[in-house]
Amino acid sequence: MQENKTHNVATTRHDNKAVKKPNSAEILFEIVEKRRSIRKYKPCDMPQEDLKKILNAARLAPSARNAQPWRFIVVKDQKMKGFIAKSIGPQDHFAKASAVIVVLGDQNIAPDWYLQDPMIAAEHLVLAATALGYGTCWIGALADWVPENTASVKQAL
Repeated sequence: MQENKTHNVATTRHDNKAVKKPNSAEILFEIVEKRRSIRKYKPCDMPQEDLKKILNAARLAPSARNAQPWRFIVVKDQKMKGFIAKSIGPQDHFAKASAVIVVLGDQNIAPDWYLQDPMIAAEHLVLAATALGYGTCWIGALADWVPENTASVKQAL
């Protein structure tokens, strides 16, 4: 059974022709469809304004009781990116990214949700980066791949 839906689509006149402008739902689904794990990065210097937009999108993520039990650490220093890459095992491709954003959960703020809520923020982060044309790769490997390195990476950050 096919469902008929009516979509509100804004149009504008350009050169006396109606031009379809996508609505916000269409734009959202396009971004979701474009989001992929990218493991090869082109050298670029990410503008600070783009980084702020990406972090703000993550900050706006929902969390249980609005506790926002996340912390974001932006790593641009090549030496630090290399150190983290070596510490987490076979995920060293991200050391070539212009910026790495480490997402941390704070168990003291939300003991029951400190793992889940930061991951919602991380998804907002990767979708915002995709919307701005950046490739991302979500890596949740530190404790899984090389648990003995967790403390040294935390101390370095």
